[in-house]
Amino acid sequence: MDTVNGGGKSRPVVRGGSGGRVKLRPVPVSSLSTNRPKTPPTTKSSTAASILLAKAQATAAADDRQLGGYTKLKKLGVGGCGTVWQVATTETATSPERDLFALKQIPKGDGAVVSGVVEARVGLKLFPTAAVVRDKLLQGLRHHDVATPPLAATVSLSQLNATIVDGNINKEQTIILDYRPDENPPLAPSPPPSAPVNIPMYIVPLLAVVETKQDLWLVFEQGGETLHNALFDIRGEFLHGSRSYRICHRPLYEAMRDNVCLLKSLLRQLLLAVQTLGAHHIVHADIKPDNILVRHSYSTPPTLPPHDDNYSSRPPSSHHIDPQVGRVTVQLIDFGSAFTSTSPRLPSAHTPEYVPPDILELLRTKHQTNHVKAYLDAHSRPHSFDMWSLGCVFLEIACGVPLWLPFKARVDSKYRDDKKPLVTGGLLAATGRNADKIATRQLHVVANLRKCIRECGGMNVDSRRWVHGVDLMQRMLEIDPAQRISPTQALAHPFLASGTVVSPPPHGLTTGQGQNAPHPVNTDVATFSLR
Repeated sequence: MDTVNGGGKSRPVVRGGSGGRVKLRPVPVSSLSTNRPKTPPTTKSSTAASILLAKAQATAAADDRQLGGYTKLKKLGVGGCGTVWQVATTETATSPERDLFALKQIPKGDGAVVSGVVEARVGLKLFPTAAVVRDKLLQGLRHHDVATPPLAATVSLSQLNATIVDGNINKEQTIILDYRPDENPPLAPSPPPSAPVNIPMYIVPLLAVVETKQDLWLVFEQGGETLHNALFDIRGEFLHGSRSYRICHRPLYEAMRDNVCLLKSLLRQLLLAVQTLGAHHIVHADIKPDNILVRHSYSTPPTLPPHDDNYSSRPPSSHHIDPQVGRVTVQLIDFGSAFTSTSPRLPSAHTPEYVPPDILELLRTKHQTNHVKAYLDAHSRPHSFDMWSLGCVFLEIACGVPLWLPFKARVDSKYRDDKKPLVTGGLLAATGRNADKIATRQLHVVANLRKCIRECGGMNVDSRRWVHGVDLMQRMLEIDPAQRISPTQALAHPFLASGTVVSPPPHGLTTGQGQNAPHPVNTDVATFSLR
């Protein structure tokens, strides 16, 4: 067969010949080219860049939007479930005595709006007096509430002369203050009329839910700083020419190490919060230091040396938190992953290092909803999920290192005998946050709890002031969810049962105040001003 070179390349083509014979004759490749327009190649980097640009533009546009009656002062945080702003009422924004609130903005075009609706439902279940301005997204929002008055109070928005800056709420919408329980039966049974309904303590109050055309807004009382920020300062640095990190313990952490009663008070308040949620059939499902707000004031106990191992043998009165020595108050936030124990579901957003191993297994195998309910009913308890998460928070404080820290970091602590910093990482950290690897780490840590805490160089769990402390942690981190300790049992545990004074509730309330007790925040729904 003859060949014809076309730039060193040729291509055989079948052609019909005489007598039905078929011959293969080479044809240059260039002659086979088409006139199709050439499209520029699309690379992954250019696609990713365009996505990031679109997100940045959407975020900037959302940041520019305002909620009528409020003025944004600064951004408190950004997460997967929206942006939290510090805001003041417009009429007091320039006053030194202005009223400050936390405003959570969730764009409706974002998938996080589902978590926002969940958080609104839970907030209204816990704080049924919160105002609601709704549109299509929030229709039927109140049907999850319990313990509301028997009469409905619906006020026309036009009658209240309420305005929204971006003009997204029309005058046909209404502010729903309550609903008729007969028309919308709650999921959980309401308490008997004679039983007072306590205002939930140690949970940041929801004050208002507002839906506009583009956003869902949740207005909360402003709390303190997150527990994570109050405990740790994590800084990036270069060591020997490579990137590394350093963990500095902040004053609250050192104060809790000096005075274990501060730690006990924090734990008791968190347990009371979970106990309150249980009374409302609610599972938080995402308790972690970033979702715990703290306010604190403290000083080193004047009569107790930091390392006095005879501390626990002193009279019980010396264990109490003196107001002049220290005080810490706690509030839970972010209920976007919450569900009711009567209708359990797997959390769509979660932090795997604080999720119990049994739930990690359900998440890994992606069980259907009916299977999840059957499993939890048979093998778990309503408190099991949140008690494991609280145990992880307890463990993180004891270790002095965030559980999720995926890389080695130097830990600076004034309590180490040698001056060389300890190098360690998070106890439950795993490459890529792989659920199987995290579950394996959980089993190892629980089986070697005291040893693992010692190696982290955090609190001295072998001192007498920590008597019974590791045992309580072990019971909170029980692998079998059915055997995991309950909030009531934990509050009666020897580590917490004596020598601890719980700080007053953040709302200025006392235990036993009912729903009809005056709320410390006066609601002015005419301008969405919650003062």
